[in-house]
Amino acid sequence: MQPARQQMPEASHATTGDAPQHHNLQGRHFTALDGFRGMAVLMVMLSHFIKTGEVIGDQQPWHLLLRGGFVGVDMFFVLSGFLITGILLDSPKCGPRYFKTFYMRRFLRIFPLYYGVLAIAFGFFRHSGGDSPWWFVGFASNLGDAYYGRWLHATDGVSIAHFWSLAVEEQFYLIWPLLVYLLPTRRLVMVSLALLVIAPLSGAIFFMADNGLGSYVFTLNRFHTLGMGALLAVALRHPKYWQHCQTWALPLAMLTGVLTTVGIMYAPRSGFFSAAPALWAPYLWGSVLLLSLRPEGCLARGFASGWLVFIGRISFGLYVYHSFFEIWARQHIYEEWLVPAMAGGRAPALLVFLPIAYGLSITLAYLSWRLFEKPILAFNRYFQYR
Repeated sequence: MQPARQQMPEASHATTGDAPQHHNLQGRHFTALDGFRGMAVLMVMLSHFIKTGEVIGDQQPWHLLLRGGFVGVDMFFVLSGFLITGILLDSPKCGPRYFKTFYMRRFLRIFPLYYGVLAIAFGFFRHSGGDSPWWFVGFASNLGDAYYGRWLHATDGVSIAHFWSLAVEEQFYLIWPLLVYLLPTRRLVMVSLALLVIAPLSGAIFFMADNGLGSYVFTLNRFHTLGMGALLAVALRHPKYWQHCQTWALPLAMLTGVLTTVGIMYAPRSGFFSAAPALWAPYLWGSVLLLSLRPEGCLARGFASGWLVFIGRISFGLYVYHSFFEIWARQHIYEEWLVPAMAGGRAPALLVFLPIAYGLSITLAYLSWRLFEKPILAFNRYFQYR
């Protein structure tokens, strides 16, 4: 998932949690949200890497739980809805400049890396036919997945299937700035609340039509998490509502955490869809986000730890690269090197493979950040909201 920035210009007169006084959050950078994003990408990476060698399968609930890191995508969506809505709410509504600034900054953050990796995929790896690459070029791969009810096949040797979530976010960016620009806050809240109801219903329609993948990746079916983030962004700017949200954050996180865990372990499945995690995702990760913004809270301190913040800041590259080269890593590192070295022991080989896969992914993402992404982002200085 691509990361939205955490700088919150003019988040006026909002409280950050359970402190008795209100804090002015103007210009504040929420370091814990870097860690929140870092945890999300680490969970997604585990859900992919842990399936290597089919050591961890569907045989028992604990295996399913180990593979349940896919819920990290929902963390990304809630965080993105929160940050993007906050940026838009605090931006001067000055006509074309409002849209130009937003879209140019999004362009610089997403397009160079996204299309650079697509160029590598389609330029250096064999395309054996099948699905059109235009699904990916047009940020519509999630729609293709939903239409066919299966993952699109574009290239041999590398994977770009995970780009579906980037497509969802780009589609969100096409719609949301206009709604924030046109609607008063009360109407925006009503739209966000409606998404919490409409998205699960839309997902259920796909599920009942035996299209489990469509229920998971179709655009509207993911907008409930983005809508929850938007609601929290509005609440942050109204101290009374923010305080009410913080009051219920801990019990809601505990309840939905249990429901999500049980859902991952025991809920009936179709493809990659699990009803419980998808249903409770906005409330679980919305409440966790709230808790991460309590200044003195344990969760905030944990997410603000240096290593998680580092992972969060390179998370876009991590998300893109880790699965892109996953097929290569499984074949050449796991199958051809580790399994023979472990005398055929696939489980011990997996234990060694996991830190290697994480390490190589982090190294590649860091180099990409320093040498490619960060220099491009320097052009943001020409596109300021103020």
